[in-house]
Amino acid sequence: MAETQHFADGKARSLANLTKKGVGRPQGVPNRVTKDVRNLARALFDAAYWKRTKERLQAGRMHPAIEKVLLAYAYGEPKKTVRIEGDVSVQDKRSLLERMPDAMIAELTQGEEEPIH
Repeated sequence: MAETQHFADGKARSLANLTKKGVGRPQGVPNRVTKDVRNLARALFDAAYWKRTKERLQAGRMHPAIEKVLLAYAYGEPKKTVRIEGDVSVQDKRSLLERMPDAMIAELTQGEEEPIH
């Protein structure tokens, strides 16, 4: 007899069809409807679309967010850097270092003559 599973609605359903080989679409084969929709969407981006997009971009009428994405696709994302400026007192440094693990202190003070403690 096939194994059954009881669901939250109280109904029991057979799991026999879930364990049979060959039932459903083979693994790795895309859904036919998904493939059709993808092809339809790609057809919208024909040569005329890209010509109009290029004209809008060159005329400065392209939304900045879209322009940013196009630049990222063309040249990659720019590196993000953070610069922190300000004064830190010796007491603040000592307080911070007291809470840091020794390995992190060694890494941060590498190349310095004498570590701050």
